[in-house]
Amino acid sequence: MKVIRRALGLDLIGTYQGLSLGGYEITNKKGDLSFHAVVYNPLIFEKDTIPLFRINSACFSADIFDDNRCDCNFQLRQTMELLIEKPGLMTYHFNHEGRGVGFVNKIKAYKLMREKNIDTFTAHKLLGLPEDSRNFYYAILILHDLNIHRVKLITNNPQKCLYLKTHGIDVLEVIPIVSHRKEHQACLWSKVIRQGHLHYKPHHQRF
Repeated sequence: MKVIRRALGLDLIGTYQGLSLGGYEITNKKGDLSFHAVVYNPLIFEKDTIPLFRINSACFSADIFDDNRCDCNFQLRQTMELLIEKPGLMTYHFNHEGRGVGFVNKIKAYKLMREKNIDTFTAHKLLGLPEDSRNFYYAILILHDLNIHRVKLITNNPQKCLYLKTHGIDVLEVIPIVSHRKEHQACLWSKVIRQGHLHYKPHHQRF
């Protein structure tokens, strides 16, 4: 994989004013092009800063259409609240939709979940889809491009922490963001059981 081009430094206007937006185009070994965003507090570029960092997978149903069966948009908004307060960045990966299976397959999985009262992991299996096909190396490339090698990781997913460490990123702290909203609990507990996610008192919760 390699970064083809990037654009940084677009100041956000509105709710998250004070943060900046950037974009990356990255190719894989096959030459396929993918698009990724980065939202950051410009203070990350100050000397000796150890930034907060989150790898955020796209969830169009929640992020765009406000579907509330998962906690994805909750985590995105909580992270951006944190980034306003402290130096940090979040990478947003458009090709991670549906844990990597894409938007159409995600809709099929959600429909099957409703019909059979199962979780997404089981629905993926019944549809012949991988449980999770996301590649986190895109985030590694963006960190390297920004010359960031130490972070305080915002995640409930221990696999992300291990992945960063395996690829040379020093994780000094793990900061979970756990929703206690009733409508999110089925999604949260399925990730606890299937992927070992953290599920305890949230570190930071405003709404």
